[in-house]
Amino acid sequence: RIREKESNPYSSGTKTNLFTLLVFRSNAPGPGQADHAETALQFLLGKRPARIITIRRASAPHTEAWVSGRCFPDRRNRGVCFEEVHIESGDDGMGADPGAWSPLVIRDLPVFAWMPDTLEKESAEWTPALSGSAGLIDKLLVDSSRGDAPEIDSLRALQGFRDAAADGFFVSD
Repeated sequence: RIREKESNPYSSGTKTNLFTLLVFRSNAPGPGQADHAETALQFLLGKRPARIITIRRASAPHTEAWVSGRCFPDRRNRGVCFEEVHIESGDDGMGADPGAWSPLVIRDLPVFAWMPDTLEKESAEWTPALSGSAGLIDKLLVDSSRGDAPEIDSLRALQGFRDAAADGFFVSD
């Protein structure tokens, strides 16, 4: 519906996605803090259509999910849209289980996983999900400079991700 709304008689909204982005979040930014992940997504908005699946650990008994979309006109005034799925992974573990969200991944298109938060905490929290989805992901993107831990801990976390990938996908820092 969002894409239909973004089209007009002179130009249609973008009808396809170029990739799927899985965003694994450990924590939300505090009040008054800028969200660097949201800033990066805003930079991409209007440039490339994508499906973005954000999975965030929540301190709730049950997993919750909702969908949304946002569009921005490109250079030819066509709506370029993000289809967004937000999953708050509760204590039931459903949101972290790749079996729950893997049907939402668009087949035959590149799938990137991104860990925009502190690497050391995410390593322990998301390694099982990455291991279970190794056949779906093409590349894992991490930023080891985001953590407060010593570099050796970041390197151990990267090694853990590489081991979880079991040659299923590339890991990039």
